[in-house]
Amino acid sequence: MPAFAHRSIAATGSTGTHRSSLVHRLLAAVFIAWLLSGCVSQPITSVNGHMIPAAAATPCPRGYCAITVNVFNCTAAGGITVDLPYVSSREPVVMRWRIATPDYTFADNGIEFDPADAQFVTLPDGGRDVVFRVLNQHTAVSSTPYYYYINIVQKSTGTPCLKADPFILNN
Repeated sequence: MPAFAHRSIAATGSTGTHRSSLVHRLLAAVFIAWLLSGCVSQPITSVNGHMIPAAAATPCPRGYCAITVNVFNCTAAGGITVDLPYVSSREPVVMRWRIATPDYTFADNGIEFDPADAQFVTLPDGGRDVVFRVLNQHTAVSSTPYYYYINIVQKSTGTPCLKADPFILNN
């Protein structure tokens, strides 16, 4: 009699059947857990190749969001910072960026979304050199943040700075 047939006969006893049942249940539970793990959404860590800050988004106050921009080194990566690198809004909001560092100004395309999105509208502003305003119309709710560039020029030299790259979340 082949060895596998002998095993089958031996497994028909109460102890063998109980062990076999436990093994099958364990394997089934592992398989179900593996299947369900594919259903769990992974957190978004980048948009268009740009890393999202690990900290939670800072909610904008109702109707108005003020963001301060500082220039530490115009030509170095990370040389431009904002006090609120990742903001969120649950409703339409006017967003205002202000450069706090002397000798710097916004380029004509001071705030540039990537990709462009019609819900973000540049507002006319007489003091554009150090202030840039955008109306976030909040026409789309998304769990994916909107990535944007901050484009700044050094006044005294006309040198464009490396772009800063914060995020906005419309939740």
